[in-house]
Amino acid sequence: MFNADDPEAVVISLLIAGISACVSQRDVFLDLWGTGKYGHNEGDEPRFYPGLNCIKAIAKHKNARDIYG
Repeated sequence: MFNADDPEAVVISLLIAGISACVSQRDVFLDLWGTGKYGHNEGDEPRFYPGLNCIKAIAKHKNARDIYG
């Protein structure tokens, strides 16, 4: 499991997964975690879901570009 907010970790994990898949000739599953701050599309608003604490935490969370910068 990797945090999608760290672009360098994502790239390194993809490279390792790709090499591992080629060497072992098996499928590789890569689990990335990120926040859905704005939902998946216009109709998917995260504020509609239960969990006020989660909504507040997601609203305060910076985007990956700001964290990386």
